[in-house]
Amino acid sequence: MTQKLRAAIFDLDNTLLDHQHANRFGLKGLQRLFSELSKISEAELEQKFEIILHSSFADVLAGRKSVAASRRERIQRLLGLYGRKISESDAQDGVEAYMTDYQQGQRLIPGTIGLLDGLMAQGVTLGMITNGINPIQQNKLDRHGLNAYFPNPVIAGEVKLEKPSKAIFDLALQIADSSAAEAVYVGDHWEADILGAHNAGIRAVYLNRYGWDLPNPEICTMVTGWEPVEESLRILMGEE
Repeated sequence: MTQKLRAAIFDLDNTLLDHQHANRFGLKGLQRLFSELSKISEAELEQKFEIILHSSFADVLAGRKSVAASRRERIQRLLGLYGRKISESDAQDGVEAYMTDYQQGQRLIPGTIGLLDGLMAQGVTLGMITNGINPIQQNKLDRHGLNAYFPNPVIAGEVKLEKPSKAIFDLALQIADSSAAEAVYVGDHWEADILGAHNAGIRAVYLNRYGWDLPNPEICTMVTGWEPVEESLRILMGEE
């Protein structure tokens, strides 16, 4: 007999919020500001910036750098890849250009609200784990009305843990008052989300909107979007 679903725990960026869409907007802002980036392809710029972003997160999480300093450094490192050394002032101009356009490009992934409403209507507790910093992640939740669904998100910068650590999954289960067997975890990143959930003993649903590789189909269920919502609900509820 299938275990009744008690908790559905979500990642935030690129799972509920379309970070990739917003990031592309932000990078276009940088391309307008810095001529060295203007002719670089979207795919190349996106890949290099994401590598820089992820490599800088550990210093912020550990308190070795502030969010503001880390943001400036990312712009400096990106420009450095294309042969330009920029000042702190120019880097701050880059941060402001990126963030202005990033915020304009923020949007929910289609079907998100219907999915969350459907889960709550069936008595499922919602939880969240995000490898981000507060207040940045909380502001995203507030801006898009997700704070009503996730009143107690587990934010890496607050708890000083990050995915794929089992400890951060265990904490989210504790907050949701759920065992691993009664939960499902939903995310878009193979190592941080899917392997992390699997190693914590939680059933995993892999949101793969861009045709990425599926390294091990035995440890997760893959979906390509939240619409149609009814089908996604059945998958999360464990009915398919």
